[in-house]
Amino acid sequence: MTMARFAVLAMFSLTAMTGGTCMALDVEFTPATPMYLPRMAHAQLTLNDGTVVVFGGHGTGFTALNTAEILYDGAPSFQVLNMLYSHDWPAFAVSDSGEVLLAGGSKDWGVPGYVTAETFDPTTELFSATDTLNRLRTGCGAAYLTGGKALIAGGWWIQSDAHTYGEIYDPSTRTFTPTGPLNVPRAYTIVLPADDGQGVVMGGYPYQGGAPIDAVEVYDVNTNSFAVLQDSLFPPEMGWGITASSKPIAVQDQRMDDGRYLFLAFKSSGSVSAHRLLTYDPATKVIAQFETNPPLPDSTEFSFHPPVVDRIRGKVRILALNTEYNGSGHEYYLFSVNLSDGDLEQSESGHVLNYSLGNSGMSLLPNGNLFVTGGSMTNNFDPVSNTLIIAPNDVSPQEICHAGSKVIEGEDYHGDWYIRAETTLSTHGPVIVFDDADVVFQASRSIALGHGFRVAAGGRFHGSIGPVTCSAVL
Repeated sequence: MTMARFAVLAMFSLTAMTGGTCMALDVEFTPATPMYLPRMAHAQLTLNDGTVVVFGGHGTGFTALNTAEILYDGAPSFQVLNMLYSHDWPAFAVSDSGEVLLAGGSKDWGVPGYVTAETFDPTTELFSATDTLNRLRTGCGAAYLTGGKALIAGGWWIQSDAHTYGEIYDPSTRTFTPTGPLNVPRAYTIVLPADDGQGVVMGGYPYQGGAPIDAVEVYDVNTNSFAVLQDSLFPPEMGWGITASSKPIAVQDQRMDDGRYLFLAFKSSGSVSAHRLLTYDPATKVIAQFETNPPLPDSTEFSFHPPVVDRIRGKVRILALNTEYNGSGHEYYLFSVNLSDGDLEQSESGHVLNYSLGNSGMSLLPNGNLFVTGGSMTNNFDPVSNTLIIAPNDVSPQEICHAGSKVIEGEDYHGDWYIRAETTLSTHGPVIVFDDADVVFQASRSIALGHGFRVAAGGRFHGSIGPVTCSAVL
């Protein structure tokens, strides 16, 4: 079946209501292959080879799901994987080795109900049980710390006191150990690693709802305790919040090329929320505003989804709901921030969907596109199986120049690449140019493609011999 394709073309700048001027962005919104089941509030991950995996969430009737789905790069449809347990809004963390931790979650209707936990191995596509959590827990934050253990913190609602305590997961024993209490009980937290082995907990809401939490806390692995790191995200300013309330977040996807993590913060005044980006530096634990030019518009214009960092291309993408739209359905725009200078771009016009992307999953594909899964028609009881590809057409070819000769081994190419070598360029073992790739090799003396070199149907490859000097301007 041929999917409809929608192009948003822009060749001029936009003046936002804030008074600043955004450069316009060329964006394409394309409906993609649907998931097998409707789902929302699920976890989502893109593997290095472009495979997308979604985990749990809840389905029709607000029913907690015990399935995952996997979409291989270039495959026509998702395949269903059976998890060992249901996980609707669980603790979700990905280790340096790629192993995925799923712990706890809600039972039907969003009520905290599970202590069961498991891991997913993306190489074998198998789920394996761990020991159980010490407390019923859902709506929490999680991340692997630099020492290899994972910190889970916070929790939603009153079925247990998980909102006040954390847990440490040890992958060597596959067990969970309770931590001391947080200074501020909270739900929907962000947990981040620090280079010294500690963990940082920020943001979230009170465990029964309310105003966002100001205090930032640090977890000490030696004392198994929490201390207040600073009173607010941007001291002395108070009232700025940060949350993962829309979906579980894999925090490593928020990491920029310089090692800092980037998130969206908000501050409400009455019915209006201001927005700004922030960075967290794991080397220093410093939290700082990341200024955009112009500033992000407030909630009278747009409601923003969590940002997605594209480290390779030096961009951050932010999907936004147009809150001024009064037509049928929901209108979405894409904002893009250049991480080198903070310049803000906005799609010149929006794309209207007949369903909401609230509580949808979203992750970055290797070619720089966003892959969005799920959402709902109206509320938690009627999720959708729809998926959407959002393609920002501002990506220049990745340019690499090698002094002397270069042997390329075990590479999977997506997107546009221009690879040069001053003498010879050769491949060894599996090197694949995928169907979404346009790859150019250039060398001064010779290009040799080994037996494992392959161009997939639809992929584009060109090789040429000519003068190459890496110090020259490309």
